[in-house]
Amino acid sequence: MVNEAVRYGELDSWEATPEVLRKKSMLVLGNGASRSVWERFGYNSLFEEASNCVPHPLSTDSKSFFKSLNDTTNFEQVLGLLSGAQMVVTNLKTPDSGEIADCYDNVRDALIEAVHSVQVPWSDALRNDLDLIQAELVNYKRVFTTNYDLIPYWMLMQNQGPMQFKDFFGAGGVFDPSLPVGGYVPMYYLHGALHLYKTPEGHTRKHVNDPDHSLLDRFKESFDNGNLPVFDSMFQTPSANYSCSDSGSICRTDNSSLTAYAETSLTTSGRNMVSSVLNDEFGPTDFTITIESSGTYTGGSETDIIALYDPNISPSYDGIAWCDDSISSTQCDQHYTAYRHDSPWYSIVCHESGHAVGLLHGGQANASQSDSNADLGCMGTASGTLDWHNVDQINATY
Repeated sequence: MVNEAVRYGELDSWEATPEVLRKKSMLVLGNGASRSVWERFGYNSLFEEASNCVPHPLSTDSKSFFKSLNDTTNFEQVLGLLSGAQMVVTNLKTPDSGEIADCYDNVRDALIEAVHSVQVPWSDALRNDLDLIQAELVNYKRVFTTNYDLIPYWMLMQNQGPMQFKDFFGAGGVFDPSLPVGGYVPMYYLHGALHLYKTPEGHTRKHVNDPDHSLLDRFKESFDNGNLPVFDSMFQTPSANYSCSDSGSICRTDNSSLTAYAETSLTTSGRNMVSSVLNDEFGPTDFTITIESSGTYTGGSETDIIALYDPNISPSYDGIAWCDDSISSTQCDQHYTAYRHDSPWYSIVCHESGHAVGLLHGGQANASQSDSNADLGCMGTASGTLDWHNVDQINATY
């Protein structure tokens, strides 16, 4: 008998959820959890906040710069371009009126003020809410959060939290996923978080409280010395917030056992290339890769990725990927990857295979990234292979 709540896309109340599902299972925390603590988390966009709602808003010149980049709202892209322009001016000893530095400072400061304006400040009044959240989350095998705010981390650090939860940040605040779980409840920040940042060397670290600076105050340090905030480029994000469907969208695959079949429309070299990329790039992740000798196109255990040659693909693209059998709002049982050449090259197979497991372009990331960002690997323009960031996203999801 079909559950009526499922039939009509409704959710049961928390109280009506069977106890077996509420305890010793896995839980994903979304924005609603944080909004129950602080209603200001219902803001529309940081760009709007930075333009209209902070003491030192974006200047007319700064907003014009955003507008010149196809009306982007991507702060990192704008700050990166301004920083690069300043480097060029300095190295070429070009006369500089200081306008570039002024614009950079204005954009950075407006962003920091916008983050402060929408984030809940720490106070003792939060302790009761955090205690209640902690008492519930400790019952689960794993906790995943898509929230960028500090509520989950504050909960983790509350009272006995450090003895109950593990976020895999070890000595020196460096992320180390190889740390043993032990008897802890693992917590994963799927979309990054305010207290996390990435160093120029590619290491993910976290800020910690000190006697003189709160975590919210230390957000501005995420921009110091070439550091950048952590971003999320795995479906779904706010910029790729559609429901998975069979209408040309890309989604996540349905589990960590990744099967693939390359059709004979590809040359032998092309089929070997598909196998090589999946084994060499995706094999070292938490996926278990199986290259099948024939594809399964129907039923409950379809081949996850079907690769083929399609000469009718627009010349604007070297390959495309799409879901052919969605099974939930985020997951697909079978993706197709099609290539305009019957012997596709390594980077394009890496790119389309990445889409088939949910990896997105830079512009769809949260926060949005330039496609030239090296951390995007083959999902951008800087590399033909998966980068550490892609691997982290895959392992955190599957």
